[in-house]
Amino acid sequence: MPETPGQLTIKIKGQNSTLVLLNGNEINFLKSPGLSEITLPLTFPMLTGPKRPEYYLNHLEKLKTGKAPTQFIMTRTSPGGLLLFDTNIKVSIEDYNITENAQNGLDVSVEVKLKQYRDYSTKTVTITTTTATTKPTGNTSTQTGGGTTPSTGGGSTSGSGSTAFKVGDVVKITGNTYYNGGTIPSWVKVKNWIVYSVSGDRVVINKSVDGKNAIMSPVKASNLALVSSSGSITKTATVTNTRETTTAPKVTTYTVKKGDTLWAISKKYLGSGAKYNTIYNANKGIIKNPNLIYVGQVLTIPAVK
Repeated sequence: MPETPGQLTIKIKGQNSTLVLLNGNEINFLKSPGLSEITLPLTFPMLTGPKRPEYYLNHLEKLKTGKAPTQFIMTRTSPGGLLLFDTNIKVSIEDYNITENAQNGLDVSVEVKLKQYRDYSTKTVTITTTTATTKPTGNTSTQTGGGTTPSTGGGSTSGSGSTAFKVGDVVKITGNTYYNGGTIPSWVKVKNWIVYSVSGDRVVINKSVDGKNAIMSPVKASNLALVSSSGSITKTATVTNTRETTTAPKVTTYTVKKGDTLWAISKKYLGSGAKYNTIYNANKGIIKNPNLIYVGQVLTIPAVK
């Protein structure tokens, strides 16, 4: 910005909740602080600034419509170069007011509202259902001489000569009548049903696999065919990160050489000399004055996202 504002207002928001008890007393639930809000008054000179006001207004507009956070850095130093106050925070531009006042000549005043931005992550959970199809065991017979010997093919039976069903099995109706003799509608026969209970050859089916219908009707086991067993359904949940969470930044080191400045080092490693304060904050144990660094000092260079 062309001029450092004379004042800066930072509001540290709280999220505590106050409740009134039945006896009339109040209690306070303490919660983590909310996002900080910054009010930043700016002045864009028409005649004395390095660029015209519309340049800075266009810059604010891009930050506002870009749907991305930006880094807000503001420092104050004493006449001797000693750092007095520092603000370095990732923010979003919420809104700003532009004021043109004839008493201020051609200068443009802008009040910008900033809000602290915290990195967060989103996750997608995908559940995959795999159903193994089991062929009905059915009954086979082999004829020996003049007789017929029934064979179950190694499967267990429920009732007389029928496949054994379990609660949760998926079945299809192959017969035409319910257990009580009522006629089964054609639309029921085309659907697959889930077994609700089993008692001898009396099998009660409950809801359709597609979830669109539900009936509590008993059917003879001999009039049902097994589609899949209740023990053959496997569900797998997969969690996928769609965006990385905030993690501790990777750091590197740099040994100061003759002619180096924090501005030049910041421009080389962080992409902008204006971020020199990021390096200074990470090396306060070594650097006493950001304007004075010495050959041989080993500085930590934090990564900036």
